[in-house]
Order: sequence, then C-alpha cells, then structure tokens
Amino acid sequence: MMSAIIQKKRLQYEEENLIENADQLPPNCSYKKMSDLAYVVQYIGEKGTLFEGAYIVVDIDLSGSNGSLGFPEQCPKITFRNNFQHLNVDQKGQLYMYLTNKETFCNGTTLLEIQQYYLQSVICGTSKYKSS
Repeated sequence: MMSAIIQKKRLQYEEENLIENADQLPPNCSYKKMSDLAYVVQYIGEKGTLFEGAYIVVDIDLSGSNGSLGFPEQCPKITFRNNFQHLNVDQKGQLYMYLTNKETFCNGTTLLEIQQYYLQSVICGTSKYKSS
C-alpha cells in the first residue's frame, strides 16, 4: 500500500508533467486544478465529430474511497457534466471503461494520459493524441 508521502510526491510529479507537456494536450482541451485531488477538464467538441462544437466539462476526482489514498493506487473517478451522453457514461455522468475499472486500472497511468488519450477517445472516438 502506498504511503501518503509517496502519493504526495507522485501527485506533485503529475502536476509538473501536465504543466511541462501542456502542448501535448488536444488544442480543444484545457484543465484547471481545483485541489490536490481534483481537476476540471474542459473540451470543445472537434470539427467532424459527433460532439462538434459541444462544450464538455469533466471532473476528475483523485481521492480514494473507504479511507484509501486514491490515485495513483486507485483509478480516478471521472464524471461528465452537462448531461453528456455516451455508451461508456452512465446517467450520473460517470465514465465506465477499462480506465475506471478497479481490476484493469494501471497505477502507471498519468494524468496527462487521462486527459490526452482516454477522455479524448470517448469524446472524439479517436486516440490520435496519445504520446509515444
């Protein structure tokens, strides 16, 4: 089990990685850190996609459940606002796919990858922004 000190250092690294690699995010994506364990991501749907021109807001909650430390040991809770409708998003706006599945989540997944690839693939049906 991860200690609180190690988690804090990992979260610090994640924030630095987001700042240093902001140019790797899709041009239609921006984020705001709300707290050490919460981000809000905003997308404008890309031209030629089902969500073209749509304003999409996503909450990323990194806190753990049942007293655990949370990310990166546990998968983040990803919630779409604005009544976003998608096959992998339930009626409460929660994303359900391998990223948010406890059994398949990889603790090596970065916040940059979550914003750059996983959310973008839901919104645009593409993974063209995944880094090499």
